[in-house]
Amino acid sequence: MVDDKQDDTAREVRDRVRRIPVGVSPSERQAIEARAAAANLSISAYLRTAGLNHPIRSSFDHDAVLALSKLHGELARTGTLLKQWLDTKPGEGATVASVDALRADLTRLAQKLGAEIERLAS
Repeated sequence: MVDDKQDDTAREVRDRVRRIPVGVSPSERQAIEARAAAANLSISAYLRTAGLNHPIRSSFDHDAVLALSKLHGELARTGTLLKQWLDTKPGEGATVASVDALRADLTRLAQKLGAEIERLAS
């Protein structure tokens, strides 16, 4: 048994020759092009998806993912070093200022990680 609805959808996909002219300003065109590129879609596919109120899924920003991975590695490495330092020499070899400086570095790295995550999410 053939699903008629699925067959109609397949025919519609192959029959995309009708155009709908849309007037846009140069800045609107740039914004549409940028959003289509961010979603890894052609302009037509982006406008069709948006016009039909379907969800537009963005593609991965590989540079942001790489940056987040590097930051995560730095943060994990620094935390591991702090733990080793405190475990091997409890109460010695580390001044309060040194521990505070390391804690500040961890906070800075966590903030950078948060900023990258926000950039990726927007």
